[in-house]
Amino acid sequence: MDLVSSVSSSKSLGQYFTKPEVVELMLDLFGYSPEKKLFTQSILEPATGDGVFLLSIVDRLFESFVKNECFTTSGKLKKSIFMSAKTAIVAVELDSNTYLRLTREVQNYLIEKGMDIHQAIELSESWLVNSDFLLWNRNYELRFDYVVGNPPYIRNENMDDSIKKLYRDLYVTYYDRADIYVPFIEHSLLMLKPKGICSFICTDRFIKNNYGRKLRKFITDSYKVKYFLDIHNSSPFEENVSAYPCIFGFSSDDSLSQTYFAKSDHLSRDEIGEVKNFILFDQPTQSIESRMVDNWFEGEEPWVIDFEIKEILDGIKMRFPTISNVETIDCKIGIATGATDLFVVDESIVNDYQLEKELLVPLITKKHLTPEGIEWNGTYTIQTFQSNGEPINLDNYPRLQKYLLQFKEKLSKRAFVKKNPDKWFWTKEKVRVEEIEKPKIMWKDIGNSTKFFEEKGCYYPEHSLYYLLVDGYDSRLLKHILNSFIALAFVKAYSTTMRGDYFRFQKQNIEQICVPLEVDKSTIDQLDKAIELNQPSVFNSIIAKIFGLDDRIKNLLLSYVGLIIDEVKTLEIRIPNPDDLKTRVSECFKHYADVREGGTQHGATMEAFEHVIIDLLVENGVERSDIITGRSATVPGYFRRAKAWDVLIKKRTENGLVLIGVIECKSQKGSVGNNSNNRAEEVVGSGYDLKKANQKLGLSAVKVMDTEGTVFFEEPFVGFVFLLGHDFKNAGGDKRPQKVVFDVDSAFIPTESVPMNYKRRLEILNYRLMESGLYSAATLVLEDPNVESGFTEPSEQLSFYNFIARMLGSVVPKYHTIS
Repeated sequence: MDLVSSVSSSKSLGQYFTKPEVVELMLDLFGYSPEKKLFTQSILEPATGDGVFLLSIVDRLFESFVKNECFTTSGKLKKSIFMSAKTAIVAVELDSNTYLRLTREVQNYLIEKGMDIHQAIELSESWLVNSDFLLWNRNYELRFDYVVGNPPYIRNENMDDSIKKLYRDLYVTYYDRADIYVPFIEHSLLMLKPKGICSFICTDRFIKNNYGRKLRKFITDSYKVKYFLDIHNSSPFEENVSAYPCIFGFSSDDSLSQTYFAKSDHLSRDEIGEVKNFILFDQPTQSIESRMVDNWFEGEEPWVIDFEIKEILDGIKMRFPTISNVETIDCKIGIATGATDLFVVDESIVNDYQLEKELLVPLITKKHLTPEGIEWNGTYTIQTFQSNGEPINLDNYPRLQKYLLQFKEKLSKRAFVKKNPDKWFWTKEKVRVEEIEKPKIMWKDIGNSTKFFEEKGCYYPEHSLYYLLVDGYDSRLLKHILNSFIALAFVKAYSTTMRGDYFRFQKQNIEQICVPLEVDKSTIDQLDKAIELNQPSVFNSIIAKIFGLDDRIKNLLLSYVGLIIDEVKTLEIRIPNPDDLKTRVSECFKHYADVREGGTQHGATMEAFEHVIIDLLVENGVERSDIITGRSATVPGYFRRAKAWDVLIKKRTENGLVLIGVIECKSQKGSVGNNSNNRAEEVVGSGYDLKKANQKLGLSAVKVMDTEGTVFFEEPFVGFVFLLGHDFKNAGGDKRPQKVVFDVDSAFIPTESVPMNYKRRLEILNYRLMESGLYSAATLVLEDPNVESGFTEPSEQLSFYNFIARMLGSVVPKYHTIS
């Protein structure tokens, strides 16, 4: 048996026909150009359908004949070229009538172009294959330079069980509820020649859905993603269908190191031109989003192609566990009975049939979740299993038996019953009886946002609802996290998006959400109060603080999930051009050298860096009077009376003075060994002292004017700038490492590739100042008289440019949004 046995129309065959301009784009992107000797190469179209790909391919091949002078004076192809051309195209078509029609169309096309009629007939008959592609060329004797097309879309539930089993036995990627296009991709990739490329236009569901996990691994383990074009919002098909399309190029060329990614919302002529220029000629785009991706995804992980957002979420994942990794939280889906209209009953049926009460479980459906809360209306599911998991004896429940017997024929037609007729009265799934009385957090599956409801242990959810069981984790905190922009960002990023910007709140996406393990009760109370007083900006700021996000990141995520609110102002942050900033830093090093040459003066060596920082803050609207330097930049301490920082940013609000940020600027040249340890102790101590003082004194606290005088804390920006002067000793390290009682952190142990010199120790220090949360940003710049600029930087993350970007991204939004 094959797929053609049970399908007749184009829709049942899963055919949605591609617009010609999209076909031309796809052929251009992988280089199927008439300028090449295309008759020496081979191209495969696995699902020919209306022939739009095939006819474009034939047209380009014919043009290649002409450009390469392949015809004799009599109009025939030269014999050697004709023999080669017979294997240049393979087009597979399942439907026999379509196959015959396409064969005639190709023949007529070639004849109209002036080709010898006998050659035209022979070529068309050699190019077209009437077969089920998934059962064709299973020994892979035929291999191809190119595979292109629009594979069929046939949903798993619309296919015959026997053919599904056959395909599952043949294709490792045909998994779970996968659409038929998934094994099409696998089979096509296996037919590629070395350095061959497969390009399809198809739904993008496989990049995130659970059913695509084996295909993702299959691709990333053995192939390279040369390009990926997100055309989710466009209409590339002749019919108006919700296919959520993408265009990809998967290659067997191991030498490819980068992926071209572009997003086109309209696929207009201009956008198509930009896509081609970007992928083929590395030209920057103007109206579409594009980027080069150095490292595509690995293994089975979802392909989250919102790359900027993914970087933020990955950073959160490094600091907080996901729900799937918290043992005290368990995510589940409600019961599927297999016949909702019969097993889910209301009180009228219960009363009419006097159904046995012990078999009725109060059921919550999505209709019961309202903006006001859970409103149950007397709905039950019939429980056909005992608490031990064994099925009930229906004879012991005569009233239920009477009710179900009238539907026996219908219930017996269910798939899982056909092989076991005695199961006719069973529900498809069992109620987990022990969970009925457990408190739950419930929600609906689909939306552009969703609300999470606390259920106290009175009801059981049906299959359109998901729920969390919480045992030992604060349910108040969890509900707040789930209803926050953080959770929504995770769900949107990991979900497949539906038309209308709806996405799926499925188990696999909810489990990606990160949650903090410890949050003090007062903070949770503040979240409660913000919800009670309808203060979304306050709620968002508290959530951001819990997750350690600065205002720039918070606002970026809010914008991503569509929750930017009136209280959040839109600001243009002016970050200098990297080259301009490099010039300014170079001048700072000249000032540093001049000061040292004239005799070291306390604090003067870093004055030029302070001026650059101040100038950039002022350029971004921070009042110069709110920036303090010198001895006046003093902040109260916790372990000491006070600490003088090099730069302090403040703002006076209606409710008091608020600390916006502080920056420490240090330099070092001689006595590297002792001084590097002293600097580490000093900077760590200063950071921790400020953190404790802020917690006790509320230096950065913003008071919210409400009836309770609510206060919420947003940590100030804390920055560290360190200049290491040029000294040959800096390349050295501990010649006699100190003996320690316990094993030293492996980061401080030298290896052949990474020596443990003083520069490396300071690099680790700066990284860990940020990793620990004591400092918002840190930079390490190295004096180097051997380069034109006078300085180098050990890493991009610790560059002065990144420091400035983090500083402006944190200080400027907060400065302008509090009042």
